[in-house]
Amino acid sequence: MKVTNHFHIHNRELFSCIKDGRKTLEIRSLDDKIRNIKIGDTICFSYSYKHNNKTTESINKIVSDIFIYDTYEDAYKCSTSHSITGGAMSSYALDLYLRKIYKDEIESGREFVVFQLSR
Repeated sequence: MKVTNHFHIHNRELFSCIKDGRKTLEIRSLDDKIRNIKIGDTICFSYSYKHNNKTTESINKIVSDIFIYDTYEDAYKCSTSHSITGGAMSSYALDLYLRKIYKDEIESGREFVVFQLSR
């Protein structure tokens, strides 16, 4: 059974790169919810912004491959820079951004996953 999973993106530029197909890899901390995502499942990415009233924009992408890594460092270095940033920011800036978001997960030694997304 194909499942739809919901990921909220907090960065407008990254969302735009997912939407137009330039960002084809998504890195996430591997928890129970994420572990259940399978090849062929749909990820609904959403971004909320304010313009008069709150508006949410979304795009669906199909998971075409899944790569699991022991550490954040392994997941990040095995991902091609442009595929994970989509050109929205430098790979260095994205690395800093992700390290801030996943600080606790990185420190605890949690596994990470990289999803290959359909264009």
